[in-house]
Amino acid sequence: MTTTNYYFDDRHCYRPYTFSLEANSDSLTPDNALRIVPEFKAGYWPCEANGQWQLIIDLRGKIAYSTETKESIVIHQVGDVPVGYTLQKPQPFDFWDGERWIEDIEQKSSYVIEQQTERKNTLLQEANYQIELLKDAINLDLAESNDQEKLLQWKKYRVLLNRLVIANPSDIVWPEKP
Repeated sequence: MTTTNYYFDDRHCYRPYTFSLEANSDSLTPDNALRIVPEFKAGYWPCEANGQWQLIIDLRGKIAYSTETKESIVIHQVGDVPVGYTLQKPQPFDFWDGERWIEDIEQKSSYVIEQQTERKNTLLQEANYQIELLKDAINLDLAESNDQEKLLQWKKYRVLLNRLVIANPSDIVWPEKP
């Protein structure tokens, strides 16, 4: 007569079920096996505890995020989310308050202001470059028929760019490039 040994990983703290094999019913049960059929339930995994199977949460394959660095890891073991991690996905300007991610409004605002200031400076550099090219063409008598008008449009554009106040980026109306 045969029976089945249900093996578990006795090197893991939760001692999770790993596989089963048929065995002779008159043989001894191995130290890392039970002869009790484990129960399976979605989101849980059977683990040995005191000679019985108990269901332990199974988050394997899920992504967890460090509450300190926001770095992600894939969970490979049964059991709870590792200490210092959460399943809640952070956004770029979030910080962990001990229970959930909170958006750092000041950090986000500073970042947006920095990005808009960089955009303004890049556009001003482009305007300065275009203005210098057009001035050179005019000063060297190499101008085309509409270069004087282009120069005027680029100068207006540069003045409008220069007047932009980046303090409240959501209110910025960027001038149209000539």
